[in-house]
Amino acid sequence: MEKISKVTYFFHKRKYQAGEIVFKEGEQSKYIYLIKKGEIELEKEVEIPVNNDKELLRATVRVAKLTKKEYFGDCDLIFNRERYFTAISSTSSSVYFCEAMQFMKIVEESKIFMEMLA
Repeated sequence: MEKISKVTYFFHKRKYQAGEIVFKEGEQSKYIYLIKKGEIELEKEVEIPVNNDKELLRATVRVAKLTKKEYFGDCDLIFNRERYFTAISSTSSSVYFCEAMQFMKIVEESKIFMEMLA
């Protein structure tokens, strides 16, 4: 029980409504996210050359749909870059988030954080 308390101390829970943005492409990366309930979509803004490369068409592409027990935001932290995708809650969702350094410390010490998602 002590390990669970230690893990949950570093995680914060946030609820998102359908259509609510978790983070936007280009923002600074601060947290890693774990989905407790609901669905999160990752989207990417792209430019597509058209008209013999004379014009660019901007489009938004859905890259992934994530559900319970999946995590996201980790790659941006690992590569120390701004957010590469926009994360949007596609349903009513509950998400745990943790600062990057704290999360890495937790993972090193214990795998217990997955139990709190069950």
